[in-house]
Amino acid sequence: MNKIIECSVKVSKQKNIRDFTIMKFYILLVLVIILLMVTAFAYKLVPYDPFEQDLSKTLQPPSVS
Repeated sequence: MNKIIECSVKVSKQKNIRDFTIMKFYILLVLVIILLMVTAFAYKLVPYDPFEQDLSKTLQPPSVS
């Protein structure tokens, strides 16, 4: 009888580990999808062009505004 209980405990631990692994996979999948959405719509999220430079103002002191 004791072996049956030990066996059922092992099976339940393996099931918990498998469920946790599946949950981690889905969390990772959601994070990857969010990252891909941010990269796909980055041009709408950023209000300015990061490659546009105004080289005539490179030696200007910092402004208040």
